[in-house]
Amino acid sequence: CCLVPKRGLDVMKCETARVLKVTNNEGIHPLSFTVPRKSDAFQDDIFPDCPSTQPAHTAEEWQGGSSKLPLTMSLNPALASSN
Repeated sequence: CCLVPKRGLDVMKCETARVLKVTNNEGIHPLSFTVPRKSDAFQDDIFPDCPSTQPAHTAEEWQGGSSKLPLTMSLNPALASSN
């Protein structure tokens, strides 16, 4: 089993986790976990910013002892162009 990264979830369906289960005979089965919500709007209370795909510092900075916090990104699809 493995977890799909937060940025790979269907946030508009309030999917909070997805596990990929590998079986011997039947391949890969996705198991989706969702939070029931009545609204179709983005739910920022259950989807806080997550680590982005951009590095916080260069390899040289890290090798030199840098300890920056990771850069984060919003999971809100309406803000996707600004990430």
